Amino acid sequence: MGAIDPMADIDEARRLFAEAGLAFPKAPDRLAARLKKRGDWLFSTRAIKTSPYELDDYVNETPGRDYAVLAHSGHGINSYAIQYYLVQRPLRLFLHLPWGGVYVDAEAAAADIRECFSLADEIVAALPNAGHLLPDTWLTIVGSNFYGSHWAVSDEVHGRNERSAKPSDVLADVLLWLKGTVDGTKGVSVDASRIAIRSASPGDAASWLRLRLALWPDGTEAEHRHEIDRFFAGDAREPKAVLVAEDAAGDVIGVAELSIRPYAEGCHGDRVAYLEGWFVVPEARGHGVGQALIAAAEAWGRSQGCGEFASDAEAGNAVSAAAHRALGFTEVGLVRCFRKDL
Repeated sequence: MGAIDPMADIDEARRLFAEAGLAFPKAPDRLAARLKKRGDWLFSTRAIKTSPYELDDYVNETPGRDYAVLAHSGHGINSYAIQYYLVQRPLRLFLHLPWGGVYVDAEAAAADIRECFSLADEIVAALPNAGHLLPDTWLTIVGSNFYGSHWAVSDEVHGRNERSAKPSDVLADVLLWLKGTVDGTKGVSVDASRIAIRSASPGDAASWLRLRLALWPDGTEAEHRHEIDRFFAGDAREPKAVLVAEDAAGDVIGVAELSIRPYAEGCHGDRVAYLEGWFVVPEARGHGVGQALIAAAEAWGRSQGCGEFASDAEAGNAVSAAAHRALGFTEVGLVRCFRKDL
């Protein structure tokens, strides 16, 4: 008899998810190799005594050995979900995401699962460098449209433990928190006290172009360059102002593009300062650069006679949404945009 391939079961799980049009999480290699098929749509590194659908039973148990569970379970005609549970010190991750119910929009549910798995993968990758997680401390994340979502460090609960809270928002909040506590030994060294926020000048054109290409990659270099040239020539309707963040070495590491709008979703006045673009180079994030840009942008808005400050983010950009919330923005709506040729 030939040797049993230890990856055979996880390969079957990947195939099952792919055939259903679902993303597959990047479970840590050590646990992925131990995943065993325990039933239809049920893979786990340990024996299953309770259906993975019973989320609270898993969340409330005392942490023991590391384990992973990947399953699809439920009851009735609409109460079905994908479960991805990962316990590997210091992380306790429990994702319970709708999929497979009669009234569930399969395409939208698959997109939500893909976003949540992607954020979860980023969290797992960021954990080794997290500076605030002390020995014997657990980071617990619960993401469920059925049971509510929240996160906690040991017993200190964060986030919104409500049924209306999106799991992706909670995951993004955690990721933002982790990136803000990353040990600064990797990437560039940023001292927030030595960051200068100032108006962009023509000498910043090349740096601004580089940041714009990273922020809006769908635009061509020529298109971005044209808009930058128009701004410095005074011919651009917007942005009305551009702020840049400069580090101690004189490098531009962040930008905020600002305008004034007569209307913004959720605002009450007819003169609203608006954050048209906001970007900090990845290696400088988590050091207060973005916060400093927003503080300067708010000061600019007040100087222009504005009483409100507004912004937007792509519907699927949970990390940007979390960054906005962390700096005092309140989410006021989600808008679908349409167009047609005439």
